[in-house]
Amino acid sequence: MIEDVEKYIDELSKLHIKGIVFEDFGVLQIVKEKQYDFDMMYAPETLNTNAMTLNVLKQQGVTGAQVARVIPLEEQILIHQQVQMPLMLQVHGVEYIAASKRALLSNYQEASGLEFDKDSQTRLTIQAKNSDYVFHIYEDQKGTHIFSSTRLYMLDLLNQIQNFEYLYIETLMMNDQEAVEVASLYSDALKSFRNQTYDRDVKAYMQLLYQLKTPLDRGFLFDQTVYRLEDVRKMDNEKNQSNR
Repeated sequence: MIEDVEKYIDELSKLHIKGIVFEDFGVLQIVKEKQYDFDMMYAPETLNTNAMTLNVLKQQGVTGAQVARVIPLEEQILIHQQVQMPLMLQVHGVEYIAASKRALLSNYQEASGLEFDKDSQTRLTIQAKNSDYVFHIYEDQKGTHIFSSTRLYMLDLLNQIQNFEYLYIETLMMNDQEAVEVASLYSDALKSFRNQTYDRDVKAYMQLLYQLKTPLDRGFLFDQTVYRLEDVRKMDNEKNQSNR
């Protein structure tokens, strides 16, 4: 697909857009070889979890990055304080859970003999045993994709995330009306924040958000990261002491 990607980037260069959000470093390499002057925002879903890596990537030509959504907000803010380039934070919408290049639903359909719509992004859900969480699952030519059925939201957290340069709304699985309504709410909230009336207005914004009647969730924002090195060492020490 490299030739198609090159042609696509050539066309983008004619549109005078500011930058490209990318996941594959091949895109960055093409832009560098052609000496295009794009801002290059690296957004690989789950990989941007520490400041040191992002500062090294800046030296390789990355000019912005999206912080991974699978780490707590406290750590996302800490990364922003230590990184020397603009960062993007997802503030609303369904969250990426997992993906596979394999056609898992097609394989399951063939093995089970069941008939179901495997292509719709919102029609099919999956739920693990002994879990309350339901996820959307669908398949396309790229493989199988799993996203949360709930929408992450941060409309009432602007006081904490105000320093991020970009706030991202994921419109996947939204209809046009919901996408416009959500974008308008965040836009109005940002204006209110700049006018220093946000603390007074935020309750009204949240009421309007609830009126959309979409399932909302905090995602991983206030969960602790489970396997940080110091935590693993602490667990190992506690285990060794209990075994003595």
